[in-house]
Amino acid sequence: MYDKNTSLLERCCGLVGSIETSKKAPLCYSSIAGNFDSMGLSFGILQFNVGQNTLQPLLIEYMNKFSNNFDNIFGNGSSALKNMLQFTSITAQLNWTQGIQRNASILPEWKKKFENLGQTREFQVIQIKAARRYYDRATKLLNIYNVFSERAVALFFDIYVQNGGIKEETKIRILNENKNKVDEVEKLKTIAI
Repeated sequence: MYDKNTSLLERCCGLVGSIETSKKAPLCYSSIAGNFDSMGLSFGILQFNVGQNTLQPLLIEYMNKFSNNFDNIFGNGSSALKNMLQFTSITAQLNWTQGIQRNASILPEWKKKFENLGQTREFQVIQIKAARRYYDRATKLLNIYNVFSERAVALFFDIYVQNGGIKEETKIRILNENKNKVDEVEKLKTIAI
């Protein structure tokens, strides 16, 4: 999927998206999961979700920028989804998601609609843009840990997505263990543990 002009951010999204969803890019952009984790539904490369209000802004951005496409993709469900996005309560939004799934599985007609959305380049770009906050945080760690490869950026990006960062006590342990190491791969192994 990627060529030499693909940004490191997008490649990191594809890598972490494939870990999050067990699907390679571009399919990871359209992966959807039901309420198995009390998040209502989770969607896309980083499993943006309703429970943490990370999915709603992306849907609203797409709806506002590409309203005709939004209506075409969601068809007879477009109005219902638009109404849900206007609810001011996360609890009400989570309750709405229960109506489009059974036993924590998204109903086939809704699953197909979301998959179609995730396969549009426009929504993929919106997801990548939303992932930039993790990427920007990841790149700030390079100097701290004295690692500078694309592999290091990808590792830190994954750490931010999965764990929200590195705790201070963990940082101190890593820096102590790596202070005499020269080889970046060895340093990254310590960071990854």
